Amino acid sequence: MRPSRFGADHFTLRLLGDRAKNAAIWDELPPLDGANRLLASSLKPRAIVLAVDQNDNPLLVAETFGAGRVLAFAGDTTWRWPMRGFDEPHKRFWRQVVLWLAKMDELQEGTVWVRLSQRRLEPGGRLEVVVGANSPTGDPVDGATFEAEVALPDGSTSPLRLSRRGANGVGTFADTRTAGDYTVTVRARKGTESLGESKARFLVFEEDLELDNASADTTGMEALAAITGGRSIAPEQLPELLRELVEKTEHLEEKTEIKQTWWDTWPFFLLLVGLLGVEWFLRKRWGLV
Repeated sequence: MRPSRFGADHFTLRLLGDRAKNAAIWDELPPLDGANRLLASSLKPRAIVLAVDQNDNPLLVAETFGAGRVLAFAGDTTWRWPMRGFDEPHKRFWRQVVLWLAKMDELQEGTVWVRLSQRRLEPGGRLEVVVGANSPTGDPVDGATFEAEVALPDGSTSPLRLSRRGANGVGTFADTRTAGDYTVTVRARKGTESLGESKARFLVFEEDLELDNASADTTGMEALAAITGGRSIAPEQLPELLRELVEKTEHLEEKTEIKQTWWDTWPFFLLLVGLLGVEWFLRKRWGLV
């Protein structure tokens, strides 16, 4: 598979920015195992052949119909490209096919992007931020500089320091003590020209252990009811339980049990008083008082 003379500069087949290097990379790609046959004579007048095989038979055909776009691809084994070490060309080819069909091939150079290591953090967590700017073909924009800041939940902003990693910028944000919604804003420039800006949001959530498992523990409640001689009922059985309680209230029997020991009797009290009186009498008679 190789670009035709019309497809050499087409967005879908532009794997590299330089035309000579782009042609070279197509020559290096593994050949397709097979393809459906598309006859050039059967193509519609407005159809454009973008890629052909070694015999100049059409493999990739494009057509614009009204406000829509159509692509017909006759090949079926591009998945072999990554297995031979051409993973990046494979991704770029199919990415640009989708972008062209979606009419997103006319993006201006300097498409700025932000990639966050995660979108949800616990308070005090650290977030890694990677930023970059790509051309419409997906190539990084050389010489781009980036500025980033983070909007905090209270409305204030905090600058985000970025270090260079190839053509991209990398930074770490750690001021996540306050729960709420944060927004990362990145602006890119190339010299004095603005390449645009991009935003990404992430959330710092405050974990509530009490509400982690807010559902009722029905198994535990049933076991507790069985141990204490009660019974477990479902919410929909509440009206029936209320009727049952009303019926039982009409025949309520109250039993009172009273226990009386000999300590609580009058004879014991009189005996105790008599013994104290005898003791006092004898002590007085014997001169002990």
